[in-house]
Amino acid sequence: MTSRTHQRTLFVERLESRRLLASINANFQVELQTHPVTFGFDHLSILATPTNTQFTDNDGNGFADQECSFALRPDGSYALSIGAGPSLGPLAGTLINGFNRTNDIDPTLHPPANRTTLAPPSSPSTGDAFFHALARLSEGYANNLNYDFFPELTGGFNSNSYISGLLNAAGVAIENPATIFADGDYPGYATPIPQNSLQLSSRKRIDLVFVIDTTGSMEDDIDAAKASASRIINEVASRSLNGRDARIAVVSYQDHPPEGDFAWRTEQGFTCQAATANSGIQSLAVSGGGDLPEALYGALSFAMDSTDLGLWRGGSVEKKIIYITDAPPHSPEPITGLTLSQIIAQANAGGIRISGGEGEDAPTPSTPELPVQIFPVVIGNNATALEVADQIATGTDGKAFRAQGAEDIVDALIAAIDGATGNPVPEPRVLSTSFLSVFGIPADTERPAEIWFQAMDDIELNLVPIAVAGGQHVRLLQESGEEVLSSSYGNLNFEAKKGETYGIQFSAIEEWRAYTLRADLGRGSFRATSKPAAIADATTSTVAARTFDRTDVSRDGETTAVDALMVINRLWSAIGEGETTQTEAGSYDVNGDGSISAIDALMVINAMHKPQNRIGEGEAKHRFNDADELLTNNRYIAYSELDDDERDVILGLPEISLLF
Repeated sequence: MTSRTHQRTLFVERLESRRLLASINANFQVELQTHPVTFGFDHLSILATPTNTQFTDNDGNGFADQECSFALRPDGSYALSIGAGPSLGPLAGTLINGFNRTNDIDPTLHPPANRTTLAPPSSPSTGDAFFHALARLSEGYANNLNYDFFPELTGGFNSNSYISGLLNAAGVAIENPATIFADGDYPGYATPIPQNSLQLSSRKRIDLVFVIDTTGSMEDDIDAAKASASRIINEVASRSLNGRDARIAVVSYQDHPPEGDFAWRTEQGFTCQAATANSGIQSLAVSGGGDLPEALYGALSFAMDSTDLGLWRGGSVEKKIIYITDAPPHSPEPITGLTLSQIIAQANAGGIRISGGEGEDAPTPSTPELPVQIFPVVIGNNATALEVADQIATGTDGKAFRAQGAEDIVDALIAAIDGATGNPVPEPRVLSTSFLSVFGIPADTERPAEIWFQAMDDIELNLVPIAVAGGQHVRLLQESGEEVLSSSYGNLNFEAKKGETYGIQFSAIEEWRAYTLRADLGRGSFRATSKPAAIADATTSTVAARTFDRTDVSRDGETTAVDALMVINRLWSAIGEGETTQTEAGSYDVNGDGSISAIDALMVINAMHKPQNRIGEGEAKHRFNDADELLTNNRYIAYSELDDDERDVILGLPEISLLF
C-alpha cells in the first residue's frame, strides 16, 4: 500500500505543475458582415469567431465542445452569428431575432470583402466580453416589433434596423455601413430599433460542476438525483444564454483510502450535451465510507483546478460548483493538508490552487479570472457539515441549501441551480385547449408549458410526439403538483383514475412541437380542465394551445389568400437563394411530403373554397380508436402513420430561416 507520506508528495508535485492552468480563456473577433438579398438590397448580421483557441466537436452535435453556441460550419470553422428577420415570410409579420440563422452563419455568403472587424468599446474592452454583451442584449429582445421592408418610408423595422440598434446599445458607432461595404444598400439601418427594446438578458454562459459524495450513506439521495437527472440538467441549460450555453461536469468523492475506495475522481468532464451530462450522473455508484468525515476539500480543489475536467472557459463565463453531501469534511484534510480557508481562497482566485500554508497569496494568472461560486447542498442534520456549508457559501458569494432526506434532494438541487444561475425559470404557461388528442406546444426558450385534464374513466393514456423524436422533457403531475413520472423523450404511458386531475409539463424549447394524447377508451374518456387552484399562481400566463388545418400556413386560425401567398413567396425565395425546396419546409409543407412545391400552394387555394372544418371550433369531428401498442422511449409517430383527420390538425414546426 502506498504510504500517506508518498501520497502527499505526489499530490504536491501534481499541484505545483498546475497552478496557473485555470481556464481556456478563448478570445473572439467580432465582425459586422453583409450579404445581398432580394431586389438588390443587402442584409447585415454580426459574426463572432475564436482567435486564440482551436475548437473541437468531439461529441458530433455540430457545435463546439468549448463553446456550446458556436456552430461548426461547412468549411470547418466555428462561429456564432446574430441577426434578425420577419416572422411570417420574406416581407411580413414581426421582427424576430436568432442565433446562427441559416444565411447569417453561411461562410460562402460572407467572403472577407463582406466582413469588417468591430473594435470593442472601452467597456467591455475584450473580444470575449464584447461578444458576450452583444449576445445577452440580443437575447433580451422580446421579438415584439412590427416588421417592415422599408422602415424609412412606412414605419416598422427590419433586420438592418435590428443590427443598427444592437450596435448602438453596445456602444459601437457606425453611421452608414455603405461607407464600409462598396455598393451596399441597407434600408432600415438609419431607423434603429428603440434602445428600450434591447434589455440585457439575465441568462449567461455558465460552467457548472456537480461535486457529489458517493459514500454508502448517500445511496437513497443519489438514486433520487439519478431519477430526476434529465430534469436537473434541463433546469441548468434553460437558465443559460440561448437556452443551451451551459457546460456541466460531474466529480464524485469519498475519502482517502483505506477509509474510502478513492478520494475523488472525474465522472464526466465539461460537456454541452445534456445526454452526456446525464450519463455522468447515472454513472455514480455508492460504496465504502469508513469514518464520518470525507475528502470534500480535496474534491472541491480538484474541481476548481478543472484540468481533468477540460478547464473552465474563463473570461466572462461564470464558474459554479454545487456540492452534495451528508457528512462534514476532514479539517485539515489528510494527504492534502487542505483547510477551509484555503478552499475559499482558491475559489476567490478563480480556481487557481494554493499550495502552501495558511494565508499564502494566490499566484497571478496571465488573464484575470472570475471567482468560483460554491453552492452547498447538505442532506440531514450534521451540525459540522451545515456550519462548513454556510462558511463556504458566504466566503465564495454562494448560498447554502439543506435537504432533510432523499425526498427533498431534487427540490434542494433545483433551488441550488436557481441560486447558482441567478435566473429562476418563470412560472409555466398553462395551455388552454378543448382538443387534447392532437395539439401543439408553442415555442418558448424560457418558460415550460402545461396542459391539465380530468379522467372520466379508469383509463390508460399514452403521450407521443409527432414527427420528431425526443428533445423535450415531459413530466406527469398529480393534482397536488407532485411529479409522478417523467421522460426525456416526450413519451409518457400511464394509468389515470376516474375523476382525478392530471397535468403534463413540457420543458422550454426553441421550436414548435406537436403531440398526440391517446386513451384506450377513446377521446371522450378524458377532458381538458384548468390548473388546480391549490397550485395555480396568480402570475401564471395562459395562452392557447391552438390546433390548425395544414392549409392555415400563417397559423391565424383561417385559410385565406395570405396562406397561399406565403407558400408561393417561400418557394420563390428558396429558389432565388439557391436553396433546395426541402430547406426549412416547416409549415409551408402543406401536403407533408418534406418539400415545398406548387402542389402545396394549390392545396391552400382549393381549401379556401371548402367549408371550414377546424377542430377546436365546436365539437370535435372525430374520435380516436383504441390506443396502439405501447410505445417505448425514443419512439414517435410518423406523419404517415396518422389518419386523414389527424393530419388536418397537426402543427408544423414553423421555425423558419428567412432572407431578412
